[in-house]
Amino acid sequence: MADLRALAKYMRAIGLEAKCQDHAAYTEIYNAGSKISDELFEMMSKIIPKQQVIATGEKGKISIIHSGMSMDLYEIYCLEGDLFEDIKRYSTMTDCARTVYGLLTHGEFDINIPRQFDVFSDFISEQSGCPQDVEMPEDLES
Repeated sequence: MADLRALAKYMRAIGLEAKCQDHAAYTEIYNAGSKISDELFEMMSKIIPKQQVIATGEKGKISIIHSGMSMDLYEIYCLEGDLFEDIKRYSTMTDCARTVYGLLTHGEFDINIPRQFDVFSDFISEQSGCPQDVEMPEDLES
């Protein structure tokens, strides 16, 4: 799984409030470890990632995780602001970061970012909607 601290650092560099923290569901599973079977504990700890990034902007708040149920994709979930429903998935951290930036600053998806709603790609383009004067960290490209 990716280290989401690089993503949080990048989000802060482009003007969003962002923090990397332990995922609440992971912490609950970890704390319940002695109360559930070893098999269930092992399965759940593989499904729910340890880290998540909470990004906050003018238009709302979004949770970002890597992997979990989505098979090595980045998932975003709207916590505040009614920006979108359900979970949206992206194959790269860069596409995820640029989408979150667009949502939290403009309140809308950048239709030029390729999204993955399931195994198939959705939109494809080279535009980003993300500030171009902030250099993308090398470790963000994973």
